[in-house]
This record gives sequence, structure tokens and C-alpha cells, in this order.
Amino acid sequence: MTCQQPFSDAARIYIQAEALRRAFPAWSFAVHAWPAGRARIEAVNPASADPYALISTDPAEIWAELRRPR
Repeated sequence: MTCQQPFSDAARIYIQAEALRRAFPAWSFAVHAWPAGRARIEAVNPASADPYALISTDPAEIWAELRRPR
């Protein structure tokens, strides 16, 4: 018998952070705890000031911002 349990929200955030690392190698990504048991992704681009950092509990927001043409 196999037990399939869905990923937790934190696991999803870590998976998305790893995908973001691969897609945007110039950026640094970290996952941090957030109140109420939620996790957030922090993205920092030390080589650029536009934008320098992005922080969100929703990975889709970070994907959208990094894909936006500058």
C-alpha cells in the first residue's frame, strides 16, 4: 500500500525557489519562515538596482515580476 500525501505549502515554496534559481541564475533566492506558519521567498539581485529585491509568500508574484520586461 502506498500513501500519497500532497506537498505542504512550505515544500511548494522550496520547490518554486529552486525553479527560480535555475531560471534566474543572477539572482539569489532564500526561503524564510513567515508568521502563521507560512513561508516566503526572498529574491535579491546584487548586480542590479531595478529591482534589487523581491519578497513574497506567493511564488507566482516573483515569477511574474522577474519575467516582466525592463
